[in-house]
Amino acid sequence: MEAEASSSDGSVTSPVPPITPYEVNSMILCSHTDNLFYEAKIIAVKIQTNGEYLYTVHYQVVF
Repeated sequence: MEAEASSSDGSVTSPVPPITPYEVNSMILCSHTDNLFYEAKIIAVKIQTNGEYLYTVHYQVVF
């Protein structure tokens, strides 16, 4: 089922495109446990039983 966007007057506009998952080998900025963002690479993607994506990332070393 596709979501639809609506305007402030209640009229329905074009459908909202589904969220595209990240792909393996994509470079991203990822929040670490210290609440800072670091460059990381997605090394695995799994779809969980609830339909959400689970990503395994490798943080890049920056000197």
